Amino acid sequence: MSIINRKKSVSDNKKTDLSIFLFGINFTSKDKSQLLNELSVKLSNSLEMSNVLTPNPEFIVLAKKNPELEKMVKRANRRGDCFIPDGVGLLIVSRIIGFFDKSKKLKEKITGVDFAVDLVKESLKQKKKILILGGRGYEELSFKIKSGRQNVKCKIVNLNNSSKSSIENNNEKEALVFWSKGYADVRNPSREEEKRIEKNISKLKPDILFVAFGAPHQEYWLDQNQDLLKNNNVRIAMVVGGTFDYLLGIVKRAPVWIQKLGFEWLVRLIRQPWRWRRQLRLITFIWIALIELITTLRDRFVIWRKK
Repeated sequence: MSIINRKKSVSDNKKTDLSIFLFGINFTSKDKSQLLNELSVKLSNSLEMSNVLTPNPEFIVLAKKNPELEKMVKRANRRGDCFIPDGVGLLIVSRIIGFFDKSKKLKEKITGVDFAVDLVKESLKQKKKILILGGRGYEELSFKIKSGRQNVKCKIVNLNNSSKSSIENNNEKEALVFWSKGYADVRNPSREEEKRIEKNISKLKPDILFVAFGAPHQEYWLDQNQDLLKNNNVRIAMVVGGTFDYLLGIVKRAPVWIQKLGFEWLVRLIRQPWRWRRQLRLITFIWIALIELITTLRDRFVIWRKK
């Protein structure tokens, strides 16, 4: 079944008044500030865990071609996971389709990198524990976050080398952000690696978990480890890909004005030309978007005829 298939049951999707069903995904209808406020409240006093996923056009194409990923998306819909639209292509398509069906119109693009930074800021305010799972070479690196009127240095600490006292040794001028290595090969994890990750999560019991395996592996991992995270009191789990590569200066991000124009992907392609094969998926995305538009027009026509 295609991700754009309209033959779905209520059990497939937990559609609410606060979600926008597009490309088979229940995107949030909130803007970034509204969503951040909601998650901030949950972080401080909720017993429920919130999952944040960041689909972009490339992810839509992967889900279209991969039945297992499509099933994962449906499970996330049923759980009520928060899908944020991370890509200007999604915003453009939603506004074209939204011209004919306002229920399909997204409010704004919410970049995963920027939203992860906002969650880090919120965790600093509330003195919550953060764990980054995955990524390479993060140990002993640092980045700065503006929290209130202060610039707080966030130092990456390898959780494998951390004692209980060091875990609790955060201060106002330097915050500890814990890091746990992922897998040597995320497509073929060993049992030893899985045990290490489980042990680290149980050891820290992070309030916020950032999963940095890259799509679609991070989404699969999050879907398969819900019980592990809930049992260790994780409040927010977010997939972040290479977000911390940018924050730590390992990879340079595009200038802000290019980000605002929606061409950050082009700068990334120029700097990392090996991505060109992945960018070909954008052609497939245009085709998927066209089918989504035609299906919407058909549905609106059927409704019009019934009136």
